Amino acid sequence: MPRRFLEQVAGLERNLNIDQFGKCLLHCTGMDSLDELPQNLLRHAFAVADKDKNGSISFPEFVTWFSTVGFNTNVTLSAKERAFREFCSENELSLVDMDRYKKYFAEYDMDESGEIDQEEFEALIRRCARVPRHLEIPATRMKQLWTQADSDQSGSIDFASWLNKPGQASSTRSCSSRNLTWHRQDRACFPMRTTC
Repeated sequence: MPRRFLEQVAGLERNLNIDQFGKCLLHCTGMDSLDELPQNLLRHAFAVADKDKNGSISFPEFVTWFSTVGFNTNVTLSAKERAFREFCSENELSLVDMDRYKKYFAEYDMDESGEIDQEEFEALIRRCARVPRHLEIPATRMKQLWTQADSDQSGSIDFASWLNKPGQASSTRSCSSRNLTWHRQDRACFPMRTTC
């Protein structure tokens, strides 16, 4: 948390009420609206932070509270980041590997549109599978992988489509363990390989 923010909280002439604490919580989480926070987080966090139970939070109470929750994903991550971590957890995927795949995907998304075309897809598959330059993935296999990933035949895929089995909604939350079987079967040439 930036020092300037702490100085602003410390400089308040009076303690924080729940609305002011909510604004602080939004600042800490980088969110724009309390609706983005998990349900009841504000009330629960306020109750925990209000050690003397006087209905307001002093600066020392705020600092004590933040020092205990500073690494809590509900406080430090956006809803999108929490959903991504939940997806990894539910499907027993390494968060480190998934972050790496996300980074690789972004590197091949040259125009930063959030999508890659077939040529970029093939280069990405080769990189993640660590296929040496002198070896080839059979063209039929690569075409099969592309056809499955680009199930709507739009000519491009987003990160979620790259992870999900074709025919599923393009959302990391929609992917189930059953869908990941498709990826795990292709460890030799698909990004779910843990050595990528």
